[in-house]
Parts: sequence; C-alpha cells; structure tokens
Amino acid sequence: MRAMTPIPVRRPPLVEEDLDSLVARSAARMGYERVSWLLKPEQPAGAVIQATSLAMLQTRADYDLLGSLLNLREEALYRHTLHQFAPHLRFSPSATEEARQGEGGSEWIARPLLPQRLLPALVLGAEHVALCSLCLAEGLPYGRLRWRFAFLPVCLRHSVWLLNRCPACGRAIRALRDYITRCRRCNADYRTAQTRAAPSNPYFLVGQRVILWRLGLERDAPSPLEELPSDVRDSPLMRLPSPYFFDLLSRIGGYVLKLKGAATGAPLTWEVEPRQALGRARNYPRIYKGTQEEWAEIVSGVQYLFGAWPQRFHQFLEALDRSRADEKRTTTLSRSFGRFYSDLLYTRWRDPALTFLHQAFEDYMGDHYNGGLVAPRAFASETPRRTYAVASRRYVNLKVAQRALHCDRKLANRLIAVGLLKANIKTTKGFANKRCYLVDRESLDQLTAEWCRIQPWYPLARQYFGATYTDNRSPQEGVWLRPWRDGVMEKGGEALYDPRDFERYSADVLRLVSHEPAPPGAISLRSATRRLRLGLFAALDEIVAGNLQAIDSRKKKPLCQRLLVTVDETRRYRAEQIRHQCAEAGLLSTKEAAAALGVGTPQVLRWASKGLLKRQWWPQTGDSRRRKYFTRTGVAAFQHTYVLASEARRLLGISPSWFSYQYLARGMLRPVDQGGTRKERRLLFRRADVLALQAEQS
Repeated sequence: MRAMTPIPVRRPPLVEEDLDSLVARSAARMGYERVSWLLKPEQPAGAVIQATSLAMLQTRADYDLLGSLLNLREEALYRHTLHQFAPHLRFSPSATEEARQGEGGSEWIARPLLPQRLLPALVLGAEHVALCSLCLAEGLPYGRLRWRFAFLPVCLRHSVWLLNRCPACGRAIRALRDYITRCRRCNADYRTAQTRAAPSNPYFLVGQRVILWRLGLERDAPSPLEELPSDVRDSPLMRLPSPYFFDLLSRIGGYVLKLKGAATGAPLTWEVEPRQALGRARNYPRIYKGTQEEWAEIVSGVQYLFGAWPQRFHQFLEALDRSRADEKRTTTLSRSFGRFYSDLLYTRWRDPALTFLHQAFEDYMGDHYNGGLVAPRAFASETPRRTYAVASRRYVNLKVAQRALHCDRKLANRLIAVGLLKANIKTTKGFANKRCYLVDRESLDQLTAEWCRIQPWYPLARQYFGATYTDNRSPQEGVWLRPWRDGVMEKGGEALYDPRDFERYSADVLRLVSHEPAPPGAISLRSATRRLRLGLFAALDEIVAGNLQAIDSRKKKPLCQRLLVTVDETRRYRAEQIRHQCAEAGLLSTKEAAAALGVGTPQVLRWASKGLLKRQWWPQTGDSRRRKYFTRTGVAAFQHTYVLASEARRLLGISPSWFSYQYLARGMLRPVDQGGTRKERRLLFRRADVLALQAEQS
C-alpha cells in the first residue's frame, strides 16, 4: 500500500490512553465533524479502517495506515491497544495464531495478540467503554485503557463507579465517538453526570489494586500485597501467574456470585442452583459476563473465597454439593459437584500451578467421603488413588412421600420431574424399567407445608371473588395473581395458585374503594358489570387502576357481592368509556362536531341530511345501542371544502351589506345551502368559489 502523508495537525498520545481516544482527539484537532472521516481517507482508494476495531487492531495494513496518518510507529500504536495486556491475560499463543505470525508476509502483526474469545468475559467489548466523569472533568479529557475492563468497574482515584451509559438517553457509551466528553446521540455532557460512591468493601478495594498491579498499570505504586487483610495475605491466589489468576477470576465468578456470605465473613450458603446461574451453553461452564455490581461481587468474593485457605474453599464445595442434591446422575462426584469437577477442576485447571486446588479438593473428600469409588482421572498423575463414597443423608422412599402429600405415584413422579421434590433415582441392576427412589426428607417437609394450601384457579376465584366458570380471567392475572411456582405444576389440567395471593389482591382492592355508606339505589358489582359491559375481573382491574369508583358494603361476602356501584357511577363510566373509544376511533358526537365547526347542532344535522357532512354508525355491528357519529377526517374535509358567510366576507375583505348587495344579489356567489329560514350568517359557500373571487379582486 502506498504511504500516506501525515495529517497536518496531530495530538501526541498520552499515558495509558486508548487508541479510540487518540484518534478522536486528532480528528477534533483537525476540525473534522466526524471521527470516521479520519479513518476513511480519500487516498489511497480502498484504504479503510474498521471503526469498531481500534482497540483490537490486528492487521499490518491497519497499523501502517493509521501510523502514516498519526505519524506513529507500530510499537507506539500497539501500546495504546488492548493487545499490550496479552501476556497478562492469555496462557500461550494458539496454534492458529502462531501459524499467522510465522510468515513474514502475513497480514497479522508479529506481536502478542488477545484472542477474541476473551473479549466477552474480561473486556466491555470493542465498541463500548465505561468512563469516569470526574477524570474527564480534570484537565485534558481522554479515554483510559483501564476503563475497558469489566473487572475494573470503579475509579479508585475518585472512589466512584464508572459510567457505562449516557445519563440522558441511557444508551451504551461508544468507544469511538466524535467528542470525548459528549454522547454521540443526544450530545449530553458526560462530565456533568451524577456519580455513585464506590463500595467500601475492603476485599473489593484490595482486589482492584491487585488487578491493576497484575495488568502493569500501576507498576510504580507500592505492591498491594502489603495492604491485604491478614486472612488473604497468604492466599495461594496471590502466588499464581497472571494468566491463571484472570482465568480463575472469570470462570469461577458465576459460582461465587451465587454464594451468600461471600466477602462478608458469614458462612457460605448457595442462593441459586448453578445451572440456572450460568445457563445451558455448550461450552458450560462458560465464562461469566455480568454487570458492574456483579463484577464487584465477583472480585470481592474471589478474594474472600481464597483467603483463610482452605477452610472457605471447603465451605464453597459444601454449598455446591447441597445445591446439586437433586441431580439424578449415578456417578457420585459428577452428581455432587457437576461441571465444576468434571470440566474445570481436573480438565482446564490441570496445570501444576493449580495443584493447590486439587489438594484442597482431595482433603475435603477425605473429611466428608468414605468408601465408594472415584474415577481415576479425577486426580493428578502423581496423586495416589483413593476411594470415597457419598455421606449419609436423611431419605424416605416414594410411598412415604405419597402418603405425606396425599397423591398418587403419577403425581409424585411429576413433582420429582419438575424439581419440586428432590430425589435420587437409580435404575436397579438387571431391571431396566425398575427404579429406586430416595426422596430427600427436607425437601418433602418444605413441599408438604405448601401443598396442603394450593388450589386450582376457579375454586379460589369463586371463594374470594364470587366468580363463575363463565367469567374470563383477569388481564392482570400475570401481575397480581401468579401461579404457584410459575405454573410448573397442574392439577386436573389447571394451574395451581396460593390462596395468600388472592387474599392480598382482595385486600388491595378493598383499600382503594370508598368506605362511606352506600346511597339508595346502589347495585352490586356483579349487576354493574352487565351495564358496564365488562367482565368481573376486568371491572376489578378498573377499580385497581382508579377508573371505576366502588363502595364497600362491609358484608362478609365475595368481592363481586360485597362491592357496590351507584347508577350515576355506571353512567359516568359508560360515557367515559364511549368517549375514550370514540377518541381512539377518531369519531365525534353531534355536539363535538358543531363545536368544531362553530355552528349549532340543528345546522350540523341539516348539513348531514343534505349529504354535505357524512356520518357513520358506531359500533359497526353487535351492539343494539349503536349511534351515528361524525369522523374527524370528515369534519376536516368539510372545513377544507366549504366556508360560512362570515368566513367568506373575511376572505374577501368586505362588509355584510356590500356582501349581500354585490355578491349575493347579483349572483356572483351562490350558496350551497341557505339554511332554510336562517339568516345570512348561516349561508354556506364553496371555498374554491370564494378563493376564485378573491384572486380576481387582487
């Protein structure tokens, strides 16, 4: 490619500045309105740099073109990309990368490069960044490389959270933008954004210092190892090489995030089953990608977990074992620890540098397991084989569980299948269709307390609301009345509900209605629904929304019989309902059409009878009370086609007497409708005729 002449005015790169910021500042110094103009020069033809890949530049052509424009060498540009952290974040170059860099004429630069698979886990992405509004407000604003990492969610200098979205429009902050301090879409100033104080957790703050020190961003500062708490100062995590440290941080983060008590000193307990926490990806357990708050918990949780080694790690294994008690696989360790054992501990983390993990795991098994058989591949080659078995737990057989729940075997199997009843299932040797069920007693006791309460929808709706099978379910059912356990269980083909939800909904409705004495003539809500043409649950939703006023009769009856509605309220609601429906359909009543045209209702009806103003029936069908309405478009077309005498005089600029003598008596203007016995002010003329006379006069 032909060398290019550097741009006349450039900006020197600053310390720790990312390449997107440098290019944006150079484009602004040149007076370009768009930073993309700098990346797509006119000469040489076809030389274009991808606008979203400056932080991950890899090809030699891009480095040559950008270096020619900014008058910088390849090494200087490389120092302002994320690839400079490759020695700290990756284990070794892949075979594909070595093949690309092996040839001298390759399109890739001959320097360590970050693989794309690390971007979703450790970096915010090639297109988006976070920033510190206080740092931008101090001195010369520019983007820092440390703001690109997901595990550095705060600014330690100002002790605030980094800003990852525009405070005005809420959109993600683009890495390559026209102005460093302003939003690309709404032009909001990032420097005026309100900041949030960073967490004061000591494990998190020390973890941030350790990460910066491992990335080489604070080599001049004193080592953070001296500031570590006493319980993590001797942690084996501190002695790990940086690539293993970051791999451990990213891959174990999803597990640590679901532990209660991490970084607080409390005993570790599991919050969510790990398969729900991380998802069902093919490369499970996948690298975790979370929010700023979640990464803060991961950093502090990992620091706490590997402190006081190996006691807290043993607590982690115990919590993981409890969370997977419903696994139905027969292999002991795979059932207890899942993919953490099979795919991470002895597969990905088999390097000798991580031997301390294997040793702590074997010590835990020595204390909690005895007898049984463990797969030989579970241990390192130099570790002698040992045998362990599952610790004793409290179980009951399936028949005891059926008697406790008052259900048959089919329903009990359904409870086990959906995970509400935890059980170990094992096929009896020699009998493929015969299975042995061991039901966990703790899960059985918890389910029994709830199972005796739950009921299908209609018995509860009939008890609390007075509903019948003809009533449709409420549109707010998904908000106010959610099925028990999100509808995973059904009885007789119907979803099950908790009566406490119905009691809570009834109490909310009663708090919103009036408690004054009902006036004479008030009718029950059930009778009012027929006049209002609403279903029972739709009427309840209107009461909750404040659109319908009801009165509490204080009778010990279901809601549809306890609540009263006055006749005036039904008329008001029905009129408001019709008005709202007409407004949505673009219809006008006779009075509204007369007010829009500035005449009386008899005159509007006269024009409608003559066919000058059209009406239509609404609703079209299915309603015996339908009426004729005017459309907004029809009224607008009428005003555009015709004018009254007063409007005609105003357009012609003459008096009423001269209008009658000069134009009407001589036949220069002929009215479309004379209005019967009405006076001249009700005469109707075509607007085109009036405008034609106005043109002749001018």
